[in-house]
Amino acid sequence: PIHLPLTGKGTYGALLASRFLGASFLNVGDLLRESALKNENLKEIMVSGTLVDDNYVNDAVLKHITDIVTNRGNKTSQSNVKPNKENNDKNDKPLVILDGFPRNQSQASLLSEWPSSTRPSLAVHID
Repeated sequence: PIHLPLTGKGTYGALLASRFLGASFLNVGDLLRESALKNENLKEIMVSGTLVDDNYVNDAVLKHITDIVTNRGNKTSQSNVKPNKENNDKNDKPLVILDGFPRNQSQASLLSEWPSSTRPSLAVHID
């Protein structure tokens, strides 16, 4: 969902994912903060308040979406990637809720370049 910071988007997204949809949940801010622990350049960018490059964010999100698709229903190594409770066998793709991606038109346009197995088939904006 697109809304102001600290309004509960992540809380509601995680709740919606786990309780009602049996979906995976990926908080992109958490993903970047965890990545910054291992990447000094990324850490400097984030500490300075500069926006992280759209391509970097896209690649990081795509990698973890690929992990979710590959490990469908299994625990993944990324602590903020919550696996599906159920495999959603009737769906071609696992359900995934992204919190914080895409943030802008540039990031949204990169979705069309993703492999079909990871490309979203539905996007919902909750306001």
